[in-house]
Amino acid sequence: MRVRAVFHRDNGPVVQADFEIPKAAPPAATTRVASVYPTTSELPENALRFYLYFSAPMQQGEAWSRIHLLDSAGKVVDLAFLEIDQELWNREMTRLTVLFRSWPDQTRPGAAQ
Repeated sequence: MRVRAVFHRDNGPVVQADFEIPKAAPPAATTRVASVYPTTSELPENALRFYLYFSAPMQQGEAWSRIHLLDSAGKVVDLAFLEIDQELWNREMTRLTVLFRSWPDQTRPGAAQ
């Protein structure tokens, strides 16, 4: 963007200068997942919840559109979480409690039919 600054002095010549202001880079995302609990490579089949800890406060209301559970093939598991309207954040908005949806064995996604 090009800008011009003009200064009018009392009883003096007008001073002006042109400047080129470079376009600002978009801000980089600085918040990241700091840890996940429980810390294990595999959760037991009867796990009820897990916790996501973030490096900075997060915004409420976007959790379910941003977190996904992937199966061993890397595909999203549909309806894996109990997506309640009131997200379960701590006061600092840095820890999210995620509840797994409870399924009867015969209706659980991926269950043998």
